Amino acid sequence: MIVIEESLYNIHINEKLCIALGTFDGVHNGHRMIIKEAVDAARLRNIKSAVLTFNRHPLAVIRPEYG
Repeated sequence: MIVIEESLYNIHINEKLCIALGTFDGVHNGHRMIIKEAVDAARLRNIKSAVLTFNRHPLAVIRPEYG
């Protein structure tokens, strides 16, 4: 596992990925299912899988009054 803590503008990926995208504030059963789906889909396609999450909830950026 590689953890990248960068702005998305600084990340350059030169290979196909299957990405589980979400606000993973803990890894409960629902999150595990989403991640498993990404891993399974990547295996079927013989590509890598990744998880992309946020250090702040997206709502805190888009609507700060609710974050």
